[in-house]
Amino acid sequence: MGLLRAIITLVISITILNLILRYKESLEKYPILRHFVPLLEEKKCYILIGIMLILMIIW
Repeated sequence: MGLLRAIITLVISITILNLILRYKESLEKYPILRHFVPLLEEKKCYILIGIMLILMIIW
């Protein structure tokens, strides 16, 4: 059950991440998101998603 939940969460988070990275320039116009967009580098995000996936499988 944990593996299924982890796979579904992984697919959803990678899809959302790709959408955010695609519209990164337009998101920087908003003052609230301006501080979070530089943190969304592609390699860092995939590492964090991988760590979350491992934790969900173990949990």
